[in-house]
Amino acid sequence: MRFNTRGIRYRLVQVNCFKNTARQSLHCHSQLLYQMFFMLYPFVKIVTNRQGESSVKKLMAQHDYHIFKIKTLEMTVGGEQGIFYQIVQPDWVNIIAFHKGQLIVEKQFRIGCDQEILELPAGIIERDEGIIAAAERELLEETGYKGCGQLLSEMLPNPALQTNRCHTVLIPETTNTGQTQPDSFEVISTELMSLSEVEAAIMHGQFQNALHIASLYQYHLHQKNLFL
Repeated sequence: MRFNTRGIRYRLVQVNCFKNTARQSLHCHSQLLYQMFFMLYPFVKIVTNRQGESSVKKLMAQHDYHIFKIKTLEMTVGGEQGIFYQIVQPDWVNIIAFHKGQLIVEKQFRIGCDQEILELPAGIIERDEGIIAAAERELLEETGYKGCGQLLSEMLPNPALQTNRCHTVLIPETTNTGQTQPDSFEVISTELMSLSEVEAAIMHGQFQNALHIASLYQYHLHQKNLFL
């Protein structure tokens, strides 16, 4: 079966269900749905009523994939029922940290894009952990630099699907402890760059993490006193 939408062709793998019971057939189709979820979700019709009001009627399913969960919700929107999806994730924190006037940046391999990229120190906020505490911990673990942070801003990474928020913490002054504690499978190299060098890296496609670029823009606005 083929989809040809927006000039992109998708080939779906046909799933054969050899069991005859209704439950087994439903399970088979459910597995196909979740395997194809990320490819198909732009084509799911989302209905909104004129007042923009909606109510969750029923949690249909929840699947845990360790770093995120997917909830399937049956919702009533403007008197109509539909199936909606939520990606439930913990909050993230991006860290803008300076050492002797230079920005602390990292290079590490990212499995999603399958390449080594340049980015800010960042991480997941653990349960019952404060935003600033998480930023200071991540900076120390990943780079060996230590400092006191202040909350700069927050943003919604993907409000159409994701429940989490991404926070930006500024650490204007740091000291280098020389000791890092990266997580398993993290191979991180740390660099110091001037802001003009980072801007050039963004312009030339060498710094491509969208949320990190957004955090740097928020810092730029902060420096211009546009944030309260």
